[in-house]
Amino acid sequence: GDTHRRRIRSMADTEHRFKYVFIPADESIPVEEREGIGVGSAGGDILVDLLRPHFVGGGSLELATESGSTETFALVHPASTNGYRGVYLYTDECGKLKSLPENPRALELAQRCGIDVRHPFHGDAFVGAVKTSPPPMRNVSFTEHELDPGAPWMLIAPAENAVYAETFREFMSAVEGKATREELEHRRESVTEETEGRRSRRTSEGEEIPPHGLRLRDGVEAYHASLAATVGASCVRVENSCAAGGVGVIANKGVERGEVIWSEAPLVSIQSPANVDEALCCGWCHRAVGDIDAYLSLACGAIDGDAARGNG
Repeated sequence: GDTHRRRIRSMADTEHRFKYVFIPADESIPVEEREGIGVGSAGGDILVDLLRPHFVGGGSLELATESGSTETFALVHPASTNGYRGVYLYTDECGKLKSLPENPRALELAQRCGIDVRHPFHGDAFVGAVKTSPPPMRNVSFTEHELDPGAPWMLIAPAENAVYAETFREFMSAVEGKATREELEHRRESVTEETEGRRSRRTSEGEEIPPHGLRLRDGVEAYHASLAATVGASCVRVENSCAAGGVGVIANKGVERGEVIWSEAPLVSIQSPANVDEALCCGWCHRAVGDIDAYLSLACGAIDGDAARGNG
């Protein structure tokens, strides 16, 4: 009926198509430009899930890898100098464990970007792009022609990656200089004690005061209403949901599956200094990165975090 047609039209309005490139491990097979389709207004890199079926099974780990797992490798990070457009390589996270063949074209591409790749990529690879500004993050087109060594993004990639690596080193040095692991633990305990103390505060009438200092009946609803209005989340409200004073998030209208009702960028987002030498994570989204060789070398102490990232 009309409702069904409106729903289809609404989905079509938010549908976006983008190009990405397939680089087979077998060099006798040419690269291929493909098309992805994103539906809805939710942000994020959908290629991670879109490509997962391609990496299902294989080798001697058929059962362990039956769901597929996509590994992302940044060829260039989003930055103001490139219009906040990042380019990423997508590979099989378990490619080496499956004994898949090396992908020389993927390795060459990473090296052209000025990246010191210490281990080869195994199995088929894909190249795609995302744009992070204006938010939310979303996939944008990356075409076969952009694999050309003279492509504008590739010409500036080595310099941008050098700046990114240096900036990351300086940032981590500053963080580590201000707080050792013991200091961070002490701060965490202090904050916990302070928070518990605030939770136990009560008014002279015996009414408990929340940690933010607002009384449930005369401030919380207005406070959260202002937050919702700031980010344009008009489809929800926060109010007292029971006689005991509990606060709940209530929908003002029907919410479709997959619909984004609240989206905001974090003020600060960094990997914890306590595990920066123990886990390799993307500096932008904090997703785990790196191949099995790097993690084994890190685990046995053969290299440290900086060396594993190519910053040593």
